[in-house]
Order: sequence, then C-alpha cells, then structure tokens
Amino acid sequence: MTTPHRNAAELARLANVLQRTNSNDLAFLADLPPAALRAFREQITDRIAAADARRMHRVAAASKLVPAPIAAKITEAAFGPVLAAAIAGTVEPARAVAIASALSPKFLADGTVTLDPRRAVALIAEVPLPMAIAVARELISRRDYLTMGRLAGALRDEVLIAVMPLAADIDLLHIGYYLEDTDAADRLLTVVASRIPGLVRATNAENQWAEAISLLDMLGPIQRSHLADVVAEQDGDLLDGLLDAVNTLDAWPTLLPVAAGMRTESLRRLAERPLMQEEQVLTKIADLALTQNLWLDLLPLAEHLTPQQLATVATRIAQEPDDVLTDLVEQAHANNHWQTLLPVALALTDEHRARFATLPVMHRKDTLTAALQSSATNSLWPQALPLVTLLPTHTHDTLAAGVAALSDTEFREAIAATPKANATVTLVQVVLRQDPTARTRSLALLEDAPEAEALVASFAPTDPNLWSEVTALDLPPRLRTLLTAQAARCAPPQARRQLNPRRPGVSPPHPLAFSCTFAPKPPKTRLTPANPHEYATQHARIPSPIRQPPPGLTLTPQLPMRQRANRRPNPESPTWKRPRSGPYAEAGTSQPAPHPLKFARFVPGGQPTMAFEFESQSLWRNRFDDKGGEHVNGR
Repeated sequence: MTTPHRNAAELARLANVLQRTNSNDLAFLADLPPAALRAFREQITDRIAAADARRMHRVAAASKLVPAPIAAKITEAAFGPVLAAAIAGTVEPARAVAIASALSPKFLADGTVTLDPRRAVALIAEVPLPMAIAVARELISRRDYLTMGRLAGALRDEVLIAVMPLAADIDLLHIGYYLEDTDAADRLLTVVASRIPGLVRATNAENQWAEAISLLDMLGPIQRSHLADVVAEQDGDLLDGLLDAVNTLDAWPTLLPVAAGMRTESLRRLAERPLMQEEQVLTKIADLALTQNLWLDLLPLAEHLTPQQLATVATRIAQEPDDVLTDLVEQAHANNHWQTLLPVALALTDEHRARFATLPVMHRKDTLTAALQSSATNSLWPQALPLVTLLPTHTHDTLAAGVAALSDTEFREAIAATPKANATVTLVQVVLRQDPTARTRSLALLEDAPEAEALVASFAPTDPNLWSEVTALDLPPRLRTLLTAQAARCAPPQARRQLNPRRPGVSPPHPLAFSCTFAPKPPKTRLTPANPHEYATQHARIPSPIRQPPPGLTLTPQLPMRQRANRRPNPESPTWKRPRSGPYAEAGTSQPAPHPLKFARFVPGGQPTMAFEFESQSLWRNRFDDKGGEHVNGR
C-alpha cells in the first residue's frame, strides 16, 4: 500500500480516538509515516486511560456489590457506552460478560466504538458467540467498518467464521482496509478464502482498488500471492483495472513483491496486459526495482516479458555503474535467480553485454558453475551461450569443468543451441581445456549429435593456433571428415595438410576409402589388353565382403607420379612410352599404354573410394609379356 492510503486509514483511527467526525481535520499530519501516526494514537489512548484509571477501578469494584442485571441497568442508564467501554477493561472478564449479557446489542455496539482491544483482550475472548453475532450485525448495518476492523484481530476464529457471512463481499474489503496488523489480515483472508473471487469482482465493480491495494500490502506473503493469483484468474478487464489503479496510485512497490510469489500462469497473464507493454511504465517499474531494493521481486516477472519488454528493462539497468551491476548479480546468485537473470542480461545491447561479461563477479568459479547448472536445468542455453562467448579465456578452465559435470542429455541440448548462438569456437576452446577423459566423452557426443554438420560448418576460428590444436586431437571418424571439409573452405594450409596428408604420387584418400592388397601368391592367369582390370577385381584381397565395385562406380587408371609428370601432359588421356615390341609397337605411334595401371580407384562422382596397388613398377613389367599377356612369377 502506498503511504498516502496507509496514512488515510491511520488518520481515520486517530480521528475516532479524538472523537472527530471528519478525519480531514487532521490533514496536517498526513505527511507523517504511518508507524508514527499509530504510535501517536496509542499514546493518546494510554494517556486517556491513565488519567481516569483510579476512578475506573473504583467503579469496577462497586459493580461487584450488585447483581449483574442491576449493574447492567445502571451502566446503560447512568454511565453510557463510552464510560462503560472504559470500565470494561478493569472488570473481571466473567463479571463483565455477565453484565454485557443484560445489555442491548445497540448499546454494546456503541461501546465497542471506543473500546481499546489492547485492554480488553481477556474480555473479548470470553464473549459468547450469540452476543458477538448480534453486535457484529449491528455494526455492519451501520457500516462501521473501522470498529469491525479494529476488533477483528482480537476475535476468535470461530467468531470470525460465524460473523463474516453477515457481511457482503464489498463489506469484507472495507473491514480488511481497517485491520490493524498483518496477522489479523491473514486470519481474515483465511476465514473468507472461498469468497475472495467475489471480493475481487465487487472491488472492480465499485472501483475500490485503492482499499484493495492497501489490504494487499498488509497481507503476509502467502495470502498476498493467493489474492494476486485470484485477481490474475479473472477476465482481462478486471486485471486492467487493477494495473491502472496501481499505476495511478504509484503502487508498484506494493505489486512487485506480490509478483515474487505468484504462479507462472498468473505472471504470464500480468505481463501480457496492454499497460505492461508501455515503455514508460516498464522504465518506472525497473527504476523502482533498482532504487527501492525490489530487484529480486522484479526478476520473476522479467522471466515472462517479451524481448521488446526486456530490452526496455535492460536499457534502464545498463545505466547503473559496475558496482551496482555487481551487486545485482550477487543478489541473483545468492537467491538462485540465474534462470531469470540470464534473459535480462541477454537483452542488453552488445556494448553493455560485453561490459556485463567483464564484471569480475562473472568470472568467479561459483557464479559460473551456478549459471551453467541453471542453464542446463532450465534449458536456457540459447540465453546463456551468447554471454559465454564474451567471457575471457581464463574462465575456460572453469567452464570446462562445468561442461564435464553435465549429463549427456544436458550437453546434447547445449550442442543443439551452439550453432544459432554463434558459440562453436568457444565450445571447442572449452572442450580443448578438458582433461583427456572428459574430452573423449565430449568428442563422442559431438560425433553422434544430429547438429554435428551445422556445428562444424559454423566453426571458423580466426586464430590459426586453434586449428592446430583441433587437428592434433584424436578425432572420431565422422568429426574428422566434417572438419576436413570445413578446413578446405576456411582453414590455413597447414591445418588442411594435417587433416588431409598427401603421399608423393598418391591422391588424398576419400573419407570412405578402404585399402586393398594383392594376394601374395595369386594363381597363374593371363590378362588380355582388352580387359586390364580383371586381375584387380579377381585377385585383390579386400577386407570387406564387397569384392566387386558398387553399382554406378567405375575403375579408372592412374600413372605413377614420375610418369604422370613427365609422360602425361593431359591427365585425362594417360599415355605410356612407345613399346619396343608388341601389338602397339608400330613405328611413329604412341598409343595408350596397354597396362598403365599403377593405382586404380573406384570413383563415385570423381571422388576416389578404393585403391589397388601393385607392389612395384618392376613387378608390373614382369607380369606382362610383349604380347599383352601376363606372366605371374609366383610372388
């Protein structure tokens, strides 16, 4: 509740003690704090009671000399309700109840107006239920909500349960407005819990949101959140009415603490209302949160704001100096609010986000570990990873340990979010900092991840040393294949050579290649020039059940490197030196070599996949005679 409305209730109570019919007579006291006004009122009550204490005790002693009915008649005829209320606190409770039983409800209601509950606690506890109901009915009929609110805190629960059905929904609001303390407010709301929706609707119908906000501020955290959830469950017009009243009365310091205990759905509905989309309102809320120590109350609501709303809040937060930002992070960390802090930090501009990442508090092991764990638990990797990329490299050891502590499922979720967050390079740097066991596990998870191709495609570090570190790893096959292709696009030459080494005269192996060797003692056969590749397909020892080329693949010859360079100007038309004899020894001709095969590969789409290699050039020549046949020498 805002101070003006709390003061209004206190001034009304003070006017009642001073027997002033209009509290406006005390308007000059309106600037005092509510606690000061209450203390002043209690001092006046104590002074009045102390001035007549001796006389009241003598009257109370005299009342014992006559029967209760006669004492009641004397009280009603001679003393009046004000004096009777003053004497009531000095009479034994049982005797006072006996006298009150003979008095009319109207007279008792008049007496309760000036009765001090602090001095009549024992008496109020002894009041029988029928008498309490009769007096309550009389006060409600008079709409004396101030007296009802002042006494409600002293009544037993059974009396409240019996009395509250006599009041209408709007009467409950007015009674709650004049309650003295939080305990009384919580007890009242507990008793009438089933009527809270009706109370809220009546409040909106009669536009009594000021009193409702006052009651909301007086409640304890549990009842306050329950009342706020009930309000959020109502139709949009009712919720808009509350927000308009809060904004008009400048009562955001009351509503923000309520948000901390509201249900998720209630917070979402609150954040969706039109008033909450206004930049001016959001800036005011953020300013109050920062200046009135309501930061932790704002964070639960911030979790449900749209990116545009978060940007407005983040703009106000970015105006704070580094020491204030550090304190905000410390508060969020101490209260485990990383799941709400990360979206706010991500909404900062690039400049202020980088500044946020340079805060020393963000480099501590405990904060980084907590942030990682919260990101994993709440699936906040899209919000966390862009911030992780801004952290300095000396934090990578801590991050490496935190990543190693993640479960396989959590790490896979992080991998899935990495390409979109442009955090691939940072993830690789962190994995490189892991111990060998953890790094092997991480590489295996990267190998099996469905996003592995997108991840590798986004790996384009500017530091050549990072490529060197990656190529030095014992990479799984699929990951090495993808990195080889990526290196061909953007890696420095040294990294490409490390991932894809070449031997003299040999083309780099295709990622799917497997080698074949000849049998040490192949059977004697003849190979005709018309089919020079039959030997390879029949006598190659292939460590695979597939002995024939897969469908759609062709077998092409390649010359040795020396002859390729010296004898073959056109790689597409391999030639051999003119034979001295044989079917191609015609003078002045240079025909394709009958057997130029040194290496042969199955080629899908121009990429080699399988190799057949003779052991030496001399062995090749020994296997073929001048007539184009083959001699196998038993080797």
